[in-house]
Amino acid sequence: MNSTEMAAKEVMNTLLSAGFEAYLVGGCVRDKIMGNAPKDYDVTTNATPIEVMALFSKTVAVGINFGVVRVQIEGAEIEVATYRADGEYTDGRRPDTVTFSKTVKEDVIRRDFTINGLLMDERGEVVDFVGGLLDIENKVIRAIGDPYKRFQEDSLRMLRAIRFAARFGFEIEPGTFTAIIEMADTIHRVSQERITDEILKMLGGPNSTLALRLLSESSLLVKIFPEFGATSVDSVIDKMYFSNVDALMVLVILLSEFGEQEFSNIVNRMKLSTQQKQILITAFTYKSRLFELVDADNATIARFMRLPGYKIALDVFRLENVVAGAKLFVKICAIENPNPTPLLTGNDLIKAGYKPGPAFGKVLDIVETCQLNGNITTKEAALNMAKIAMAAATNNLVVTQE
Repeated sequence: MNSTEMAAKEVMNTLLSAGFEAYLVGGCVRDKIMGNAPKDYDVTTNATPIEVMALFSKTVAVGINFGVVRVQIEGAEIEVATYRADGEYTDGRRPDTVTFSKTVKEDVIRRDFTINGLLMDERGEVVDFVGGLLDIENKVIRAIGDPYKRFQEDSLRMLRAIRFAARFGFEIEPGTFTAIIEMADTIHRVSQERITDEILKMLGGPNSTLALRLLSESSLLVKIFPEFGATSVDSVIDKMYFSNVDALMVLVILLSEFGEQEFSNIVNRMKLSTQQKQILITAFTYKSRLFELVDADNATIARFMRLPGYKIALDVFRLENVVAGAKLFVKICAIENPNPTPLLTGNDLIKAGYKPGPAFGKVLDIVETCQLNGNITTKEAALNMAKIAMAAATNNLVVTQE
């Protein structure tokens, strides 16, 4: 039992000792049953948020109107949610009203999928009101109750169904999948940030090919990326004989058939972080140009290695060009430090008597190239090279004497 699970048990015991009910709920129960290590532990209880906060010294009311309190205990943070029943979801994300429930069953039946609707008491006994245990045994993703209602409440659940199916290698129950197909248009009610987060999670998961196939078959792919039209993803999937890879790498492969403008439009629309955008743009731009680097000198390769996303560009290149990719990979591995401390700087040139000017950048670039290629290894050699380069760059400019 790890420290977070121990903290969750302590939270449960405190609630139980105070006369309340308490269960582990959701993903942590599912993962424990399936033999996976839970990332976090959530507790559900009939105690109200005010009652929860009164029992623990360190709490954060992150969603008190929805009955959610985070309890900080034993160096861990446990989310504690009050049993609730939800009203209508007019915005397709959050209920308009929330009513705290008296029974845990009423809380469970409002949740998304049967595998996420399992409970575990303080003794480790599983409580199953929705058939989640059987669905885990049969490897099925099934909505709790009416799938149309579940997806009407939150359209993101359609993407979550696909992500869980791909993550666990499960099938989506036919009625649930039919509802996804028929409600695919409603995905636009979900914010782009939430959609992107789910897409990246599934593309970076253990079976991104299954995720892509389900996205395509459900029509969600073309709803999210209308640029695809009726294009099949089979050609993309054929390249992806790997698992547990970087989600951005899969995204580059997925979008590799598009031109630069379409690619740029998609990346901007996804509302990625600045760093993620830089990585994707570098990878997309260079993945088809790396033939030029196969026979390039170390300096050229080292400068490529400084770019964000170079590893993804290289991985995609290796997938599509096995022999050339292997040769370039060996050359890259041989470069221990693509960004060493410069042997010479602009201040060094000034100290040597040169006046700052347009030639400085060109000269320092030449010196760095010689350093990266191993032609010079000392400051003295760098200064000598700079003197030659400066003379050539400035029409035999004479070093001024102090």
